[in-house]
Amino acid sequence: MKRLPLLLTLCITSLAGLFLLTTSELSANGQAIAVKAMALETNIEPSAVEPIGNGKLLLVADDKQSDLFIVEAETGVIAGHRLSIAKTASTNPKWEAMAKDGKDYYILGTKCSCLYRFSLKNEAETDPAKIDVEMESGPIAIKGAIGGTDARVEGLAVWVNDNNEKELVFGIRDIPGKPLLRVSRAKMSDSELSLSEFFAFVAKKPDAGPVEWHISSLEYVKALDGFLVITSTEDDSTNQFYGNKLWFVSRKNLKTSEPSSCTDKFKDATKMMIEGKVFDSTMKAEGLAIIDNAGSRVALVFDNDYNKTRQTSKLAVLTLSDLIEINQPYSHH
Repeated sequence: MKRLPLLLTLCITSLAGLFLLTTSELSANGQAIAVKAMALETNIEPSAVEPIGNGKLLLVADDKQSDLFIVEAETGVIAGHRLSIAKTASTNPKWEAMAKDGKDYYILGTKCSCLYRFSLKNEAETDPAKIDVEMESGPIAIKGAIGGTDARVEGLAVWVNDNNEKELVFGIRDIPGKPLLRVSRAKMSDSELSLSEFFAFVAKKPDAGPVEWHISSLEYVKALDGFLVITSTEDDSTNQFYGNKLWFVSRKNLKTSEPSSCTDKFKDATKMMIEGKVFDSTMKAEGLAIIDNAGSRVALVFDNDYNKTRQTSKLAVLTLSDLIEINQPYSHH
């Protein structure tokens, strides 16, 4: 793949209305991107994002509310029309991860440790009021491989394995202090998912902070035949953030990875991971989605724990090369 130039146009908008574009700043060594904070009028804590239709509209989940929000990608304006998953019995399922496979969406609630599948009616519409939840399946139970009562899923993706079988891929957030970041997977099912170990990697602690990276989102990119993984930081005692980072691992590299010495089961992708830049040290990235067919346009949502930090949440739409440079060719599956 041809090396992409680093672009410095970030579209950062509030999740309540339109705000002016902010400037991005690169440090001298090219390893940090800082985005200036802006005021926000609404109290939303976004945890996941996926495109609707051609990506001009986004579907955003909130980990404090059961409703799903429709958001304009270029402005950050939230539509007044909200969507709901009728089969969830909880007023707060604590949505933590979402993925899209064609017309199917998958959303995961950590309070019930279950998954829901749904599609959207009139997804190609530009008028959010005409979009609604059309089909639902679930709750789908999740069993195995999360590991420990303090671990939870934060990240969901869909890919096709080497046997041409579709699988759901889960990012696992462990208890604080564990540098080994784990990813599990399960074959598609509408009844029960049985997770198994997939791959893991060691992410060194950010130099600026006292806490380890943890997985907050992941996405399979067909054009690159590999996984993008977002890691973020949060000090649970102070709610202070120390930056976010994007990583990449290809299918080809996963094939040659050996089991991790830490687990004896997960493939160790540590030496194979491509590291992106540390970005937005004052915010916490929670959701990542590719929103165009070329695999180059990215939406990121930041949950800044407004109720505790009084810092508002953000939406960023940018090109992938702003955060990571993947300059080696990959064979497409």
